[in-house]
Amino acid sequence: MIGLMAMNVTFAQSFSKSQTLKSLIVPGWGQRSLGELRRGEYFVTAEVFTILSAVMLNMQVKHNYEAMSLFAVQNAGIVNPNGKTERFYDDIGNYTNMSSYNEDALRRRQYFDLYSEPLGFGWSWNYVENETNYKRIKADYYQSKRNLSYAFGAIALNHVLSGVDALLLSKTKVQLHSVSLLSHNLKGIQISFTF
Repeated sequence: MIGLMAMNVTFAQSFSKSQTLKSLIVPGWGQRSLGELRRGEYFVTAEVFTILSAVMLNMQVKHNYEAMSLFAVQNAGIVNPNGKTERFYDDIGNYTNMSSYNEDALRRRQYFDLYSEPLGFGWSWNYVENETNYKRIKADYYQSKRNLSYAFGAIALNHVLSGVDALLLSKTKVQLHSVSLLSHNLKGIQISFTF
């Protein structure tokens, strides 16, 4: 009797783990395996929505980066935008020209951060208004990157919530068995709970 009880508990634990793992991998899979089709559909719908959002936001990030780069080429005299880092685009938004940036870097004793015009890292904004507009474009780029990270967070959250939901569902779907031994004659009583 006691061996049977241990086997039932082990089966229930592995059943719960497999349903949880299914939903952690593909949200809604564990719910569907447990016959909860409607609940599974909610998690699948959320997954599709968040993945599509992430794809669209990733396209927006690329678009904003290209817009930022193109605007800098047209108005700050960037010769070749290829090979330029995000930090470079930050720096050109914070300084009117390469000389003012390099002077500030020297004051801060950041000798390895200096830019060189012969290497294609020179810039000088043609108008103050364009420098201001560039800062707005750069802010849009960083906002789109933040939004993309929120979409990835929503995808991860959907996986975790689906896993937790499948775990709770599987625990309520499994019959729990308990055995009590009475007196000296070791007669067993089996009690079954179904939730």
